[in-house]
Amino acid sequence: MVQMIDDDKEYRMCQLFEPTHTILIIDDEEMALDMAEHILSKIPEYELKTAMNYPDAAKILKETKIDLVLLDLFLNGESGFDVFEKIRKEYDVPVAFMTAEKDLASIEKSATIGADDYVVKPIIPIALQETVHAILSGWS
Repeated sequence: MVQMIDDDKEYRMCQLFEPTHTILIIDDEEMALDMAEHILSKIPEYELKTAMNYPDAAKILKETKIDLVLLDLFLNGESGFDVFEKIRKEYDVPVAFMTAEKDLASIEKSATIGADDYVVKPIIPIALQETVHAILSGWS
């Protein structure tokens, strides 16, 4: 086996991972999108899509099978709670809020309306990765 690996000079026997889950990140702050993309792009099974507003996100949701939506609570001119309702009305997809909002009322409201999780910014990389993994593993 070791000889086979040594002989593979062109790296043809490498294990390739095809993306198996597509994640849509909706945030109106480019830095937040970049950070989430940077953290999640380290996992080869994830294909990432981004949108800075609901109209762009709706187009992606219509054209692509999305396995998880990460949604900011405050979008430019629109509440993340309203966007959540629009998404859930049309698509059977898990949605987790990813927001800097830390007040108990927002956290409780997200649970009441059926959000799958609530990740607080600034994002802790392992916490985001584990949250995404848990949701994708358990969503039916």
